[in-house]
Amino acid sequence: MKITKLDIVEIFTMSCGFSGTIAVIVGASAYVSGLLGVGTIHLGKVLDDQRSTLRHMMLYGGISTGAGLFATGLAVGVARTVGERLADEPVFTDDEIAYFKKIKPCKECKYFHGVNYNSVDLICAIHPHGVDTDTCPDWESR
Repeated sequence: MKITKLDIVEIFTMSCGFSGTIAVIVGASAYVSGLLGVGTIHLGKVLDDQRSTLRHMMLYGGISTGAGLFATGLAVGVARTVGERLADEPVFTDDEIAYFKKIKPCKECKYFHGVNYNSVDLICAIHPHGVDTDTCPDWESR
């Protein structure tokens, strides 16, 4: 399965969209609660000593709602502009995917090295370039 840049953009935009929606819900709830509290103060002076807290709720609720709307708009903007440009461009080349598949069983072997020296991969001490089969005759657990 290839992971494309479009897949990454979709995950990013969904994250921004969900985060924005949650921020809008939380912010709007805080704002409405603060507004109702201030209204209660003006009507009955019941919560007069909580006026400062309620005003802070309104302030931060408004900020949170604005940030949520911004994040949601950002997600839509990224999806429209960047998503179309990166439609099918893969994140990894076929050679990189083949290399990852090749070294996957090697990572748990005690001979695994997996470091690149001047553009040459040294996979292990016994088989510097790896093996071409599904199993290695020299594989040993770490």
